[in-house]
Amino acid sequence: MSDLKQTPLCSRHQALGAKMVPFSGWFMPVSYSGIQLEHFAVRQKAGVFDASHMGLVKVTGTGALAFIQKISVNDASKLLPGQSQYSAMCYPNGTCVDDIYVSCIGANEFYLAINAGCKEKDVDWMKSHSDSSVQLELLETGIVAVQGPLAVQVITALFGSGLSSQPKNGATFVEFGGQKMLITRTGYTGEDGFEIFPHNSVLGPVWDAVIEAGKPFGLLPCGLGCRDTLRLESGFSLYGHEINDGTNLVEAGLSWIIGWNKSDFIGKQALVDVKGKGPSRKLVGIKAIDKALPRDGMLILVDGREVGKVTSGGISPILNQGVALAYVESSLATMGTKIGVQIRDQVKSFEVASRRFVGGK
Repeated sequence: MSDLKQTPLCSRHQALGAKMVPFSGWFMPVSYSGIQLEHFAVRQKAGVFDASHMGLVKVTGTGALAFIQKISVNDASKLLPGQSQYSAMCYPNGTCVDDIYVSCIGANEFYLAINAGCKEKDVDWMKSHSDSSVQLELLETGIVAVQGPLAVQVITALFGSGLSSQPKNGATFVEFGGQKMLITRTGYTGEDGFEIFPHNSVLGPVWDAVIEAGKPFGLLPCGLGCRDTLRLESGFSLYGHEINDGTNLVEAGLSWIIGWNKSDFIGKQALVDVKGKGPSRKLVGIKAIDKALPRDGMLILVDGREVGKVTSGGISPILNQGVALAYVESSLATMGTKIGVQIRDQVKSFEVASRRFVGGK
Protein backbone atom coordinates (compact mmCIF):
# COMPACT_ATOMS: atom_id res chain seq x y z
CA MET A 1 0.00 0.00 0.00
CA SER A 2 3.04 2.28 0.18
CA ASP A 3 2.52 3.45 -3.39
CA LEU A 4 -1.04 4.60 -2.67
CA LYS A 5 -1.84 8.22 -1.83
CA GLN A 6 -3.62 9.01 1.42
CA THR A 7 -5.94 11.86 2.31
CA PRO A 8 -5.17 13.81 5.50
CA LEU A 9 -8.10 11.93 7.10
CA CYS A 10 -6.60 8.45 6.69
CA SER A 11 -5.62 8.01 10.35
CA ARG A 12 -9.10 9.13 11.42
CA HIS A 13 -10.71 6.53 9.16
CA GLN A 14 -8.52 3.81 10.62
CA ALA A 15 -9.28 4.97 14.17
CA LEU A 16 -12.99 4.64 13.35
CA GLY A 17 -12.40 1.04 12.24
CA ALA A 18 -12.87 1.66 8.54
CA LYS A 19 -12.08 -1.07 6.04
CA MET A 20 -9.52 0.55 3.71
CA VAL A 21 -9.08 -0.32 0.02
CA PRO A 22 -7.19 1.00 -3.04
CA PHE A 23 -9.26 3.36 -5.23
CA SER A 24 -7.93 5.36 -8.19
CA GLY A 25 -4.44 5.33 -6.69
CA TRP A 26 -5.66 6.28 -3.20
CA PHE A 27 -6.02 4.36 0.07
CA MET A 28 -9.68 5.02 0.96
CA PRO A 29 -12.39 3.73 3.34
CA VAL A 30 -14.86 1.38 1.68
CA SER A 31 -17.04 1.06 4.80
CA TYR A 32 -17.11 1.57 8.57
CA SER A 33 -20.27 -0.02 10.05
CA GLY A 34 -21.30 -1.82 6.85
CA ILE A 35 -22.35 -0.70 3.38
CA GLN A 36 -26.06 -1.34 3.92
CA LEU A 37 -26.20 0.51 7.25
CA GLU A 38 -24.36 3.47 5.76
CA HIS A 39 -26.54 3.43 2.64
CA PHE A 40 -29.76 3.58 4.69
CA ALA A 41 -28.28 6.28 6.95
CA VAL A 42 -27.84 8.55 3.91
CA ARG A 43 -31.28 7.72 2.47
CA GLN A 44 -33.07 8.24 5.80
CA LYS A 45 -30.90 10.52 7.97
CA ALA A 46 -27.37 11.65 7.12
CA GLY A 47 -23.90 10.44 6.30
CA VAL A 48 -20.47 12.03 5.89
CA PHE A 49 -17.91 11.07 3.24
CA ASP A 50 -14.25 11.86 2.75
CA ALA A 51 -13.98 12.78 -0.94
CA SER A 52 -10.58 14.45 -0.54
CA HIS A 53 -9.07 12.27 -3.24
CA MET A 54 -10.90 14.53 -5.70
CA GLY A 55 -9.55 17.91 -6.73
CA LEU A 56 -10.57 21.57 -6.72
CA VAL A 57 -9.15 23.97 -9.33
CA LYS A 58 -9.42 27.72 -8.82
CA VAL A 59 -9.81 29.68 -12.06
CA THR A 60 -9.30 33.45 -11.90
CA GLY A 61 -8.48 36.33 -14.22
CA THR A 62 -10.16 38.59 -16.73
CA GLY A 63 -10.49 35.66 -19.13
CA ALA A 64 -11.92 33.21 -16.57
CA LEU A 65 -15.46 33.05 -17.96
CA ALA A 66 -14.32 32.83 -21.59
CA PHE A 67 -11.95 30.03 -20.58
CA ILE A 68 -14.70 28.10 -18.76
CA GLN A 69 -16.97 28.55 -21.78
CA LYS A 70 -14.29 27.15 -24.06
CA ILE A 71 -13.31 24.05 -22.08
CA SER A 72 -16.69 23.04 -20.60
CA VAL A 73 -19.86 22.00 -22.38
CA ASN A 74 -22.46 23.67 -20.14
CA ASP A 75 -23.22 27.38 -20.41
CA ALA A 76 -21.38 29.01 -17.50
CA SER A 77 -22.58 32.46 -18.62
CA LYS A 78 -25.93 31.54 -17.04
CA LEU A 79 -24.33 31.24 -13.61
CA LEU A 80 -24.79 34.06 -11.15
CA PRO A 81 -22.28 34.46 -8.31
CA GLY A 82 -23.16 31.80 -5.74
CA GLN A 83 -24.36 29.20 -8.25
CA SER A 84 -22.92 25.89 -9.47
CA GLN A 85 -23.65 23.64 -12.44
CA TYR A 86 -22.81 20.11 -13.51
CA SER A 87 -20.72 20.06 -16.67
CA ALA A 88 -18.01 18.18 -18.51
CA MET A 89 -14.89 18.76 -20.57
CA CYS A 90 -14.63 17.10 -23.97
CA TYR A 91 -11.96 16.31 -26.51
CA PRO A 92 -12.49 17.66 -30.05
CA ASN A 93 -14.09 14.33 -31.05
CA GLY A 94 -16.81 14.76 -28.38
CA THR A 95 -15.55 12.13 -25.95
CA CYS A 96 -15.16 12.95 -22.28
CA VAL A 97 -12.04 14.35 -20.62
CA ASP A 98 -13.88 14.42 -17.27
CA ASP A 99 -17.20 15.40 -15.74
CA ILE A 100 -16.89 18.39 -13.43
CA TYR A 101 -18.82 20.76 -11.19
CA VAL A 102 -18.39 24.47 -11.94
CA SER A 103 -19.02 26.98 -9.14
CA CYS A 104 -19.19 30.70 -9.87
CA ILE A 105 -18.09 33.15 -7.18
CA GLY A 106 -17.75 36.18 -9.46
CA ALA A 107 -17.19 37.14 -13.09
CA ASN A 108 -13.48 36.46 -12.70
CA GLU A 109 -13.53 33.63 -10.15
CA PHE A 110 -14.65 30.03 -10.62
CA TYR A 111 -13.96 26.71 -8.91
CA LEU A 112 -13.94 23.37 -10.74
CA ALA A 113 -14.40 20.12 -8.81
CA ILE A 114 -12.68 17.29 -10.72
CA ASN A 115 -12.36 13.52 -10.34
CA ALA A 116 -9.60 11.72 -8.44
CA GLY A 117 -8.15 9.66 -11.26
CA CYS A 118 -8.25 12.63 -13.64
CA LYS A 119 -6.57 15.38 -11.61
CA GLU A 120 -3.22 15.56 -13.38
CA LYS A 121 -4.76 14.93 -16.80
CA ASP A 122 -7.44 17.58 -16.23
CA VAL A 123 -5.00 20.24 -15.06
CA ASP A 124 -2.69 19.56 -18.01
CA TRP A 125 -5.69 19.79 -20.37
CA MET A 126 -6.80 23.09 -18.87
CA LYS A 127 -3.31 24.56 -19.04
CA SER A 128 -2.97 23.58 -22.67
CA HIS A 129 -6.07 25.65 -23.49
CA SER A 130 -5.41 28.68 -21.26
CA ASP A 131 -3.61 31.94 -21.87
CA SER A 132 -2.20 34.82 -19.82
CA SER A 133 -5.71 36.12 -19.02
CA VAL A 134 -6.35 33.04 -16.86
CA GLN A 135 -4.69 31.77 -13.68
CA LEU A 136 -5.17 28.10 -12.71
CA GLU A 137 -4.43 26.68 -9.27
CA LEU A 138 -4.99 23.14 -8.02
CA LEU A 139 -5.84 23.92 -4.43
CA GLU A 140 -4.61 22.06 -1.35
CA THR A 141 -8.13 21.30 -0.17
CA GLY A 142 -10.09 18.24 0.83
CA ILE A 143 -13.78 17.51 0.41
CA VAL A 144 -16.12 16.57 3.25
CA ALA A 145 -19.53 15.62 1.84
CA VAL A 146 -22.55 15.66 4.18
CA GLN A 147 -25.46 13.91 2.51
CA GLY A 148 -29.01 12.91 3.40
CA PRO A 149 -32.43 14.36 4.26
CA LEU A 150 -31.05 15.68 7.59
CA ALA A 151 -27.85 17.09 6.08
CA VAL A 152 -29.16 20.65 6.33
CA GLN A 153 -29.70 20.23 10.08
CA VAL A 154 -26.13 18.98 10.50
CA ILE A 155 -24.67 21.84 8.46
CA THR A 156 -26.72 24.54 10.18
CA ALA A 157 -25.74 23.14 13.59
CA LEU A 158 -22.13 23.60 12.54
CA PHE A 159 -22.15 26.80 10.46
CA GLY A 160 -25.39 28.55 11.39
CA SER A 161 -28.89 28.84 9.98
CA GLY A 162 -27.87 31.00 7.01
CA LEU A 163 -27.04 27.91 4.96
CA SER A 164 -30.52 26.43 5.37
CA SER A 165 -31.78 28.80 2.66
CA GLN A 166 -28.95 28.01 0.25
CA PRO A 167 -30.61 26.63 -2.91
CA LYS A 168 -29.68 23.40 -4.64
CA ASN A 169 -26.37 23.92 -6.47
CA GLY A 170 -25.72 27.02 -4.40
CA ALA A 171 -22.12 28.00 -3.60
CA THR A 172 -20.76 30.26 -0.88
CA PHE A 173 -17.95 30.55 1.66
CA VAL A 174 -17.94 29.72 5.35
CA GLU A 175 -15.23 30.17 7.96
CA PHE A 176 -13.80 27.50 10.23
CA GLY A 177 -10.62 27.57 12.30
CA GLY A 178 -9.63 30.90 10.82
CA GLN A 179 -9.89 29.53 7.27
CA LYS A 180 -12.42 30.45 4.59
CA MET A 181 -13.73 27.47 2.67
CA LEU A 182 -16.10 26.89 -0.22
CA ILE A 183 -19.35 25.04 0.54
CA THR A 184 -21.81 23.97 -2.17
CA ARG A 185 -25.25 22.39 -1.94
CA THR A 186 -24.27 19.50 -4.16
CA GLY A 187 -23.53 15.79 -3.86
CA TYR A 188 -23.34 12.38 -5.46
CA THR A 189 -26.03 10.41 -3.64
CA GLY A 190 -29.38 11.61 -4.97
CA GLU A 191 -30.16 13.14 -1.58
CA ASP A 192 -29.98 16.70 -0.29
CA GLY A 193 -26.49 17.53 0.85
CA PHE A 194 -23.48 19.80 1.02
CA GLU A 195 -19.87 19.49 -0.04
CA ILE A 196 -17.33 21.39 2.06
CA PHE A 197 -13.88 22.16 0.63
CA PRO A 198 -11.59 22.86 3.62
CA HIS A 199 -7.90 23.62 3.29
CA ASN A 200 -5.90 20.55 4.25
CA SER A 201 -4.71 22.33 7.41
CA VAL A 202 -8.25 22.27 8.86
CA LEU A 203 -9.62 19.20 7.08
CA GLY A 204 -9.29 16.98 10.16
CA PRO A 205 -11.01 19.41 12.54
CA VAL A 206 -13.84 19.96 10.01
CA TRP A 207 -14.37 16.18 9.73
CA ASP A 208 -14.41 15.87 13.54
CA ALA A 209 -16.83 18.79 13.89
CA VAL A 210 -19.24 17.34 11.31
CA ILE A 211 -19.30 13.97 13.09
CA GLU A 212 -19.93 15.68 16.44
CA ALA A 213 -22.64 17.97 15.01
CA GLY A 214 -24.27 14.99 13.30
CA LYS A 215 -24.64 12.77 16.37
CA PRO A 216 -28.12 14.06 17.33
CA PHE A 217 -29.28 13.41 13.75
CA GLY A 218 -28.03 9.83 13.37
CA LEU A 219 -25.20 10.77 11.00
CA LEU A 220 -22.75 7.97 10.19
CA PRO A 221 -19.29 8.11 8.61
CA CYS A 222 -19.66 6.48 5.19
CA GLY A 223 -17.24 4.85 2.78
CA LEU A 224 -16.91 4.45 -0.95
CA GLY A 225 -19.00 1.27 -0.89
CA CYS A 226 -22.27 3.05 -0.16
CA ARG A 227 -21.19 6.08 -2.17
CA ASP A 228 -21.27 3.72 -5.16
CA THR A 229 -24.59 2.04 -4.30
CA LEU A 230 -26.18 5.44 -3.68
CA ARG A 231 -24.99 6.94 -6.95
CA LEU A 232 -26.04 3.78 -8.83
CA GLU A 233 -29.57 3.90 -7.39
CA SER A 234 -29.69 7.55 -8.45
CA GLY A 235 -28.43 6.80 -11.97
CA PHE A 236 -25.33 9.01 -11.74
CA SER A 237 -22.45 8.34 -14.12
CA LEU A 238 -18.98 7.47 -12.83
CA TYR A 239 -15.93 8.46 -14.83
CA GLY A 240 -14.18 5.33 -16.07
CA HIS A 241 -17.48 3.43 -16.22
CA GLU A 242 -20.35 5.28 -17.91
CA ILE A 243 -18.20 8.09 -19.30
CA ASN A 244 -14.57 8.16 -20.45
CA ASP A 245 -12.42 9.11 -23.42
CA GLY A 246 -14.28 6.54 -25.53
CA THR A 247 -17.83 7.76 -24.86
CA ASN A 248 -19.60 10.91 -26.00
CA LEU A 249 -22.05 12.85 -23.86
CA VAL A 250 -25.03 12.31 -26.17
CA GLU A 251 -24.93 8.52 -25.97
CA ALA A 252 -24.29 8.86 -22.22
CA GLY A 253 -27.62 10.65 -21.80
CA LEU A 254 -25.98 13.93 -20.82
CA SER A 255 -27.33 16.12 -23.63
CA TRP A 256 -29.10 18.15 -20.95
CA ILE A 257 -25.82 19.58 -19.65
CA ILE A 258 -24.67 20.73 -23.09
CA GLY A 259 -25.00 24.42 -23.94
CA TRP A 260 -26.10 23.83 -27.52
CA ASN A 261 -26.63 27.56 -28.08
CA LYS A 262 -23.12 28.54 -26.99
CA SER A 263 -21.09 29.95 -29.86
CA ASP A 264 -18.42 27.29 -29.50
CA PHE A 265 -16.62 24.99 -27.11
CA ILE A 266 -14.17 22.13 -27.49
CA GLY A 267 -16.03 19.14 -28.92
CA LYS A 268 -19.18 21.02 -29.93
CA GLN A 269 -19.20 20.08 -33.61
CA ALA A 270 -18.68 16.40 -32.88
CA LEU A 271 -21.53 16.42 -30.36
CA VAL A 272 -23.80 18.28 -32.80
CA ASP A 273 -23.05 15.62 -35.41
CA VAL A 274 -23.89 12.74 -33.03
CA LYS A 275 -27.08 14.47 -31.93
CA GLY A 276 -28.09 15.03 -35.57
CA LYS A 277 -27.69 11.45 -36.76
CA GLY A 278 -28.52 9.85 -33.42
CA PRO A 279 -26.13 7.72 -31.35
CA SER A 280 -25.71 4.06 -32.21
CA ARG A 281 -25.98 3.13 -28.53
CA LYS A 282 -27.50 4.68 -25.42
CA LEU A 283 -26.91 4.47 -21.70
CA VAL A 284 -29.94 2.98 -19.92
CA GLY A 285 -30.95 1.63 -16.56
CA ILE A 286 -31.80 -2.06 -16.32
CA LYS A 287 -33.62 -3.93 -13.54
CA ALA A 288 -33.44 -7.65 -12.81
CA ILE A 289 -36.57 -9.70 -13.35
CA ASP A 290 -34.81 -12.84 -12.11
CA LYS A 291 -32.76 -12.85 -8.93
CA ALA A 292 -29.43 -11.65 -10.28
CA LEU A 293 -26.34 -9.63 -9.42
CA PRO A 294 -25.15 -7.62 -12.45
CA ARG A 295 -21.56 -6.38 -12.53
CA ASP A 296 -19.39 -4.09 -14.63
CA GLY A 297 -18.37 -5.67 -17.93
CA MET A 298 -21.13 -8.28 -18.19
CA LEU A 299 -22.54 -8.76 -21.68
CA ILE A 300 -26.13 -7.92 -22.62
CA LEU A 301 -27.84 -10.36 -24.99
CA VAL A 302 -31.03 -10.50 -27.01
CA ASP A 303 -31.81 -13.85 -28.68
CA GLY A 304 -28.21 -14.90 -28.13
CA ARG A 305 -26.81 -11.79 -29.84
CA GLU A 306 -24.55 -9.37 -27.99
CA VAL A 307 -26.26 -5.95 -27.91
CA GLY A 308 -24.42 -4.12 -25.16
CA LYS A 309 -22.49 -4.21 -21.92
CA VAL A 310 -23.02 -3.36 -18.25
CA THR A 311 -20.99 -0.37 -17.05
CA SER A 312 -21.97 -0.42 -13.34
CA GLY A 313 -24.13 -2.85 -11.43
CA GLY A 314 -25.11 -4.23 -8.06
CA ILE A 315 -28.00 -4.80 -5.67
CA SER A 316 -30.09 -1.76 -4.79
CA PRO A 317 -30.39 -1.80 -0.99
CA ILE A 318 -33.66 0.16 -1.18
CA LEU A 319 -35.27 -2.05 -3.85
CA ASN A 320 -33.48 -5.28 -2.83
CA GLN A 321 -33.14 -5.92 -6.56
CA GLY A 322 -30.35 -6.19 -9.09
CA VAL A 323 -29.90 -2.94 -11.00
CA ALA A 324 -27.32 -1.67 -13.46
CA LEU A 325 -26.36 1.03 -15.90
CA ALA A 326 -25.55 -0.29 -19.35
CA TYR A 327 -24.97 0.71 -22.94
CA VAL A 328 -27.34 -0.97 -25.39
CA GLU A 329 -28.12 -0.54 -29.08
CA SER A 330 -30.32 2.52 -29.46
CA SER A 331 -33.22 0.50 -30.85
CA LEU A 332 -33.43 -1.33 -27.51
CA ALA A 333 -33.30 1.75 -25.27
CA THR A 334 -37.05 1.82 -24.62
CA MET A 335 -38.55 1.42 -21.16
CA GLY A 336 -39.74 -2.14 -20.58
CA THR A 337 -37.64 -3.76 -23.32
CA LYS A 338 -36.66 -7.28 -22.21
CA ILE A 339 -32.99 -8.18 -22.36
CA GLY A 340 -30.65 -10.78 -20.91
CA VAL A 341 -27.44 -10.35 -18.93
CA GLN A 342 -24.76 -13.03 -19.14
CA ILE A 343 -23.89 -13.89 -15.54
CA ARG A 344 -21.33 -16.69 -15.46
CA ASP A 345 -22.89 -19.54 -17.47
CA GLN A 346 -26.48 -18.28 -17.28
CA VAL A 347 -28.47 -15.54 -19.00
CA LYS A 348 -30.62 -13.71 -16.45
CA SER A 349 -33.74 -11.74 -17.42
CA PHE A 350 -33.72 -7.95 -17.11
CA GLU A 351 -35.74 -5.06 -18.48
CA VAL A 352 -34.83 -1.53 -19.49
CA ALA A 353 -35.84 0.98 -16.82
CA SER A 354 -35.33 4.57 -15.79
CA ARG A 355 -31.74 5.26 -14.78
CA ARG A 356 -33.15 6.90 -11.67
CA PHE A 357 -33.96 3.66 -9.84
CA VAL A 358 -34.82 5.35 -6.52
CA GLY A 359 -36.62 8.70 -6.31
CA GLY A 360 -37.32 11.10 -9.14
CA LYS A 361 -38.92 9.88 -12.34
